[in-house]
Amino acid sequence: MIISPLSLMNSSNIQDLPKNEQLKVVSAQFVSLLLSEVFNEMEKGIYKSNLVPDQFGESWYRQWLMDIYAQDAAGQNFGQLVKLVETQISKNPYKELPDRTENFSTK
Repeated sequence: MIISPLSLMNSSNIQDLPKNEQLKVVSAQFVSLLLSEVFNEMEKGIYKSNLVPDQFGESWYRQWLMDIYAQDAAGQNFGQLVKLVETQISKNPYKELPDRTENFSTK
């Protein structure tokens, strides 16, 4: 299964999976997104000269490439982190989500 930010938006079929499989998929997606952000921040730290200007779509391609690297890393090298996230999600202390809208009520 390919995990990407796009698959997060199109994950309506996740409801059809058993609960433990849902946790695995969501945990892997979370770790993949986390790693993608880390890779993007690392890339921002690399000095880039203006000698050769960026081509149209190059930033999109780099973002896509970082997402693919993050998917591969989450699937191959970060299995322990995925399992840790899965364990933490399954220990949900809330029976239902807390209502946090009360802090934003207008007076």
